[in-house]
Amino acid sequence: MNAKSFNLSAQGASHIKKNKECQDASESYFDEKMAIAIVCDGHGGDDYMRSAVGSTLAAAVAKKNIINFLNAITKEQFWAKPENNMKNLEASIINGWNEAIYMDFAQNPFTEAELSGISEKARKKYTQDVRIESAYGTTMIAVAMTKEFWFGIHIGDGKCVAVNPEGKFVQPIPWDPKCFLNATTSICDSDALERFRHFYSEKLPAAVFVGSDGIDDCFSNNEQLHNLYKTILYSFGTSEFENAKNDLRDYLPRLSAKGSGDDVSIAAMFDFDIVPELEVVKDFDREKEKARVEENARKEAEKNEAEKKRVEEEHAKFQQQHNVQAKTGRSMKFCTECGGKLVPGKKYCPSCGMKIELNIIKQEPLKPSDEIHMIPMNHMNAKTEMSDSIEQKSDDSVIDTGAVSLLDMTDNELTDVSTVTSNAELVNDGAGAKGDTEMNFSDMVTEDDAVGLADPTEKEQGNSYDSLLENGSKCVAAETDGETKNDEIV
Repeated sequence: MNAKSFNLSAQGASHIKKNKECQDASESYFDEKMAIAIVCDGHGGDDYMRSAVGSTLAAAVAKKNIINFLNAITKEQFWAKPENNMKNLEASIINGWNEAIYMDFAQNPFTEAELSGISEKARKKYTQDVRIESAYGTTMIAVAMTKEFWFGIHIGDGKCVAVNPEGKFVQPIPWDPKCFLNATTSICDSDALERFRHFYSEKLPAAVFVGSDGIDDCFSNNEQLHNLYKTILYSFGTSEFENAKNDLRDYLPRLSAKGSGDDVSIAAMFDFDIVPELEVVKDFDREKEKARVEENARKEAEKNEAEKKRVEEEHAKFQQQHNVQAKTGRSMKFCTECGGKLVPGKKYCPSCGMKIELNIIKQEPLKPSDEIHMIPMNHMNAKTEMSDSIEQKSDDSVIDTGAVSLLDMTDNELTDVSTVTSNAELVNDGAGAKGDTEMNFSDMVTEDDAVGLADPTEKEQGNSYDSLLENGSKCVAAETDGETKNDEIV
């Protein structure tokens, strides 16, 4: 066994918004003999005003007691009476936690500010009856692994997810049916020992994850939750341990903001003799490549749609301009310097400032119906004698057939035939105006739906977890403030 563990907790988005402390706590431990991972979630209601302290103390007490338990017991002793051993461990944690919270209360009595914000029922219980446990109320999930066996203990909500050597995701600890909606069992309950559930086995897992309900509520089903743990498994199985841990630390606040809004905690333990060889880790590369292809196709589609819209808008604008031109019977005028549209009555181009002269006005391209008609003009005298060799004088030449007929001019300002004929070339220049934009569309890539796993090698996408946020179907939008989960203890 080559076991390591980690723990991470992050303040929820709703708590940040309200300037409220993080009520989650987590712990982990590993050496050559064992690995431990613990998550505790302090209750969010006003009556549990010291739940942040309670969860921190619970995680520390559980870690200490589990280490002592594993160091004191042998494999044979454990399997001789496994149920009794688990109950003894749970009882030691409850007793240790009660001692810790009463010591904290003795050193820091409840202030009037704390008491003023709670219900009358809770105020009476804390002051008259001196039953302070609920003020520190918290849930707990703890798992531990040795070379011979492993186990998990749990009270309250949150989930434990294990990955067996075959790569299958399972939830080995039985669920408590009393944990429903905003109700949960708690270590502060008077019958907490009966409310603890546990699991133990000699078949060692490849990995075990424990998460607070703030993690669970970010996803709409177990498959999506398992996708998160699959991503974590891949990250730790293919990266340096501390690098993978830092990537996950950066991701947790964004997960809370995108999902539940609640405080979020994850702790896990891995057997690194098994994790790198899991098929689920090896398959991840193919899955994330599939996701990358689909993401690129999506971005290309968005780009093409935007370009199509732009072209359609330009065409509509162009058509509108020509419709106006057709109704008014006037040609559009454009500056020969910059090509900008000229304003009627203005002496200077509004785009480049060039002074406008009548003889440097550039016409918009003419439509086929506006083709220039040439009028042949014969200046020959019918009575002139014909000979085999006629010498034609320059002043007897016919008028240039490239001249523009006044009948076909629509601009009222161009009234001088000499101006028209001397600027025939300028009319032709206008024929080179820009036409409609041509649109090219790339072939779209179609793939089956991906699992929503990003490529951690692409720096612009951030770490491996970002696609879990980008895919709106993966995360449940934060519709509540994440503080109604533990308001009632059953």
